[in-house]
Amino acid sequence: MQDTQEYDLYELEKLRKAIDLLIHLEQSEDENSLKLDDARNSVRRRIKGLSIDLGIHKEFINGIH
Repeated sequence: MQDTQEYDLYELEKLRKAIDLLIHLEQSEDENSLKLDDARNSVRRRIKGLSIDLGIHKEFINGIH
């Protein structure tokens, strides 16, 4: 159980950092910036991955675009 909790905390920390970067880029980059697009995709991917790992309802996961 401890390993799972550590993994979850590690993944949540990576998600937090990805969100922080996205917020920064939203404020400083052009709307069509590749950096901004990559940051958005990273956040989506991490949310989907955590949702699957944590057993969150499939409709929620499929609703993330």
